Amino acid sequence: MCSSHNSAKISGFGKTPSSHSPSSHCVNPLRGSRCYYPNMFRSIGLTLAVIVLSLAPVPCLGGPPTFTITFVGPFQPTALNNHSQVVGNTGNGSLFWDPAFGSVTLGVPAGFSGTTVTGLNDFGVISGFALQPTLNTDEAFVWTSQNPNDPVNIGGFASYALTVNNQGEVAGGELAGGFFTQVFTWTAASGTKLLGTFPGGSNTGARAINDSGDLAGWGNGTIGCCSDRAFYWSHVTGFHRIDPAPLFFLSYADAINNKGIVAGTFENVTGTSTVPYLLNTSTNTLTVISSIETDGPYQSLKINDAGWLVGTTAGHGAFLYIDGTEYLLSSLISGWTITQAVDVNAHNQILAYGTNGLQTGALLLTSSPLVITSLTATPNMLWPPDHKLVSVILTDTTAGGSGTVSCKITSVASNEPLDAGSDWVITDNLTVDLRADRSGSDKAGRIYTITVQCTDDLSSATKAVTVSVPHDQGH
Repeated sequence: MCSSHNSAKISGFGKTPSSHSPSSHCVNPLRGSRCYYPNMFRSIGLTLAVIVLSLAPVPCLGGPPTFTITFVGPFQPTALNNHSQVVGNTGNGSLFWDPAFGSVTLGVPAGFSGTTVTGLNDFGVISGFALQPTLNTDEAFVWTSQNPNDPVNIGGFASYALTVNNQGEVAGGELAGGFFTQVFTWTAASGTKLLGTFPGGSNTGARAINDSGDLAGWGNGTIGCCSDRAFYWSHVTGFHRIDPAPLFFLSYADAINNKGIVAGTFENVTGTSTVPYLLNTSTNTLTVISSIETDGPYQSLKINDAGWLVGTTAGHGAFLYIDGTEYLLSSLISGWTITQAVDVNAHNQILAYGTNGLQTGALLLTSSPLVITSLTATPNMLWPPDHKLVSVILTDTTAGGSGTVSCKITSVASNEPLDAGSDWVITDNLTVDLRADRSGSDKAGRIYTITVQCTDDLSSATKAVTVSVPHDQGH
């Protein structure tokens, strides 16, 4: 989103434990503990170009995105798909929500006493896990919105399904061989496939999967909690380790979009200093977003294909980072305190958690459509009518929209016959040369109508402005 807005500095990021979260650090990476055991990194060194952003305002007219808000329900949301459908967890179980039909409770597998859902694809496939009370451990399951009471067990002892893509491929971690947690993937056609652990490490888990089957996650090395490392796994080249930036010791990866951009964080050993990063896996370019370094760990980040990055801070609540600028979501939505940003879909809808004092729970934030709020031409009158071409500069201001906004002149018209290329020439996106001429017989003079179209990631808007060549100075 183009913006000259200077947002508030964010500090104090925090981590909110998921359901069944362990009470001690570095116990179970797949249930939400930040010490998440990346073990299966292949020893492939990455040469990374590191870019440190200062988050200067984007040099164009516009403002921060605006949203309408839908209260989904009093539960903790975990995932959002491109049909605005949501899954989440309550104190008693899990549910699926559809904007047209409302909420449906998901069935608890026989012999299990609790469920946690973690992912949702566009076809209503839901990933998660359920607690086996006798053994006090979890096992991976999938549900579907079409058959919510018929969960399918896809993992063995101590397994967790944490994400699902639009190919129906589920990923997570499983305690295979009775010793180390390994990354696994599952499809209905091929079943479970174990990808192993980082050579020389201990446990590994996948947190995200894109539609190409590439994974992102983190795990733990051989020396315990002070060796957490992020990774991405390519379906072509396998595991790649993501080492922390200088002055940081730990690395985590939470998300990977369909363009191969990994979102994660670097953290010091004590968790008192954390900074987010973006890794372009195609170019091995690492972008460290140093201006939102914080004094605590992050909650999981999510990123969509348009580059909208969402996450949560302990001190200030949920944030949105786009086009080099960060926004506190509570500052963009009147009457609500947004405490968590959970997910973001391809339509730039944000799944969040917040309160307005009367209602507390899952929220769906839908970005307002793009509007050109003003369009001016300088000069807006050409005089004298000396038949010369005059450069006219257009200035636009937009509101709403999703992502980067770009504007350009799409047409030039007049109330008098024009000769394109002779009477007008578009010289740049928002500049045009107009001939200072008019018909002597038309008392209205010549009126040029210039139409501008602005586009963002999802939509477009048009607006016109006029420039006149009066018949005489009396006009």
